[in-house]
Amino acid sequence: TKTPILLKRGLANTLQELLMSAEYIMSEGNENIILCERGIRTYETFTRNTLDISAVPVLKRPTHLPVVVDPSHASGIYWLVKPLALAAVAAGADGLIIETHINPRESSCDPEQTLTIESFTSLMKELSVLPFFKNISVDCKNDEISFSKLISKMFNGTYFVDKDSGERVRFDLRTEIGLVQQL
Repeated sequence: TKTPILLKRGLANTLQELLMSAEYIMSEGNENIILCERGIRTYETFTRNTLDISAVPVLKRPTHLPVVVDPSHASGIYWLVKPLALAAVAAGADGLIIETHINPRESSCDPEQTLTIESFTSLMKELSVLPFFKNISVDCKNDEISFSKLISKMFNGTYFVDKDSGERVRFDLRTEIGLVQQL
């Protein structure tokens, strides 16, 4: 299958192991892979994991694969998502995965790491001035409809180009928000 794969680094995996996992998938004919850094286990106990920002340039150097960062999962703490997202973009990440919810306390998954619409919009405003997010207007009211419109504008359907057939394949994260540049 040529289904796009979001390959998440395990919390105890080395970067070499992540790259070898990607290589194994590619050896079976699927090159539509996105590498995801989401934190590793260390001796630190304050956060869920420790986000390995150095993984971004290290992974981008030997491979053509896009690298996204999940600051929500890495820290497990909502107020750390913003500084870690900014650091990830500064390190060269091709995308971010950020958990958001209209009311994080009602989120069925990881409410302690989930951003409110206001926090997410604030982060997007800061990121929108960077070249990574050029020409995106960020304006959102505190309601589900305008939030959905904002997300659709920023993250609607990224496509991969199948290297063999030239066919465009849509990649869509439905439970998490992602942005990946076209391969």
